Amino acid sequence: METKFDSKKMVGKEYGLSNITVWRYLRINELIPEHKRRLNTGAISFRAALSLSHLSQQEQELVDEVLTSTRYKLSMDEAEELRKAKKPLTREVVYHIVEDKTTRAAAPFKLEQSFISRYFKPDQSRDEIEDIISKALDLYFNKV
Repeated sequence: METKFDSKKMVGKEYGLSNITVWRYLRINELIPEHKRRLNTGAISFRAALSLSHLSQQEQELVDEVLTSTRYKLSMDEAEELRKAKKPLTREVVYHIVEDKTTRAAAPFKLEQSFISRYFKPDQSRDEIEDIISKALDLYFNKV
């Protein structure tokens, strides 16, 4: 009778994969569909997905809720921290682990002149425009 190890070894040999690679792909099968989708779209790395696969289905669903509601991205280190965190995971613990993302600087971007022209007069200064945009964003995020 073949053992699981022998089966993994046979599959690995047939497809040119190491035993550990076969094990990793089997582990990924433990992910809930939402995390599999994140992996397929590149929203999380393979190694982060492996760490998440060790969480219970309920804990994975909790992580999904937090990621979906906050639009945070999960790093490999954060996924590993979730894996090692005291169980069962709570919403507060998940938020605490991933919340550092909010303190990281956003990627710089430039507003197109056509966009600026729609809302601002040609004689308004850069500082005045930035102040208005800042106030508008504060208002938007405090009311949403």
